[in-house]
Amino acid sequence: MNKYLFNPFIQIVLSVWILISIWGCPEDPETPCMDATNPDCQNYDPCLGHAGANAEFVMVDSFKNFYCTDIPGSSYYYSDRDTCINNRIYLRASQINDTYKWIIGKDSSYPQARSFPFDLPNNFPSDTIKIQLITSRQSPDECGLIERDTVVKTLYRIDVDWFGSSWSLVIGSFRGVDLDNPTDSFTITIPPIFPTFQGIDNFPNGCVGQYHEVETRRHGFNLMTTSTVCHSFCGTAVILQDRKTLVIDYSVVEGNQRKLKRWIGTKTK
Repeated sequence: MNKYLFNPFIQIVLSVWILISIWGCPEDPETPCMDATNPDCQNYDPCLGHAGANAEFVMVDSFKNFYCTDIPGSSYYYSDRDTCINNRIYLRASQINDTYKWIIGKDSSYPQARSFPFDLPNNFPSDTIKIQLITSRQSPDECGLIERDTVVKTLYRIDVDWFGSSWSLVIGSFRGVDLDNPTDSFTITIPPIFPTFQGIDNFPNGCVGQYHEVETRRHGFNLMTTSTVCHSFCGTAVILQDRKTLVIDYSVVEGNQRKLKRWIGTKTK
């Protein structure tokens, strides 16, 4: 008989091998999936991550930004407007919903769409206009809910002197700095020359007014010049909700390269 069979170590190894072959290797218990937002988990809740109805909306002058080469459109132009100086305002729901119902004053016959232009009739009974948006959103079938939300805002129509200085909030003088040179402050001026095209003096710092290349609106303006003295600047500007802070996002050509810049100033008069 083989003497190795009586070796205690060999006998232990053989015994373990026989037990493993009979019962197999023990398996590590799997950690159960407990992420309620994961469809593959046993506790998945389709209603948990459902975005409900949202009736928040904006009132803007236009949905289109000024096109200026090499500079992105300013997102400020999508900020809310609480006043209008003409008979057209654009309404746009901020979020996607299933249904939209607009009520302006007491009239609910407007397009049931996420956005549309609203033309205020000349004989509108009031210059204070209540605008309401009611939205709904269907939840997943297993949730069985139709959610609704409503938001009401007020729009004020104002009379202006088209040939005076009151029609645009950006007419006047502002003192501020370029963010990349915060210690060098200077003053710019937008004079009331004509209700559509204005001048801008001293922007960028030291440049003369380019009266035919600045298009002014109620809350901001577009600017562009090919003058090499003024570094061929172009951009967009907007007055913020405090009606005093002016932000100009623009670009200039320096050393044959166009550089993006931002100027922020406060109205002085």
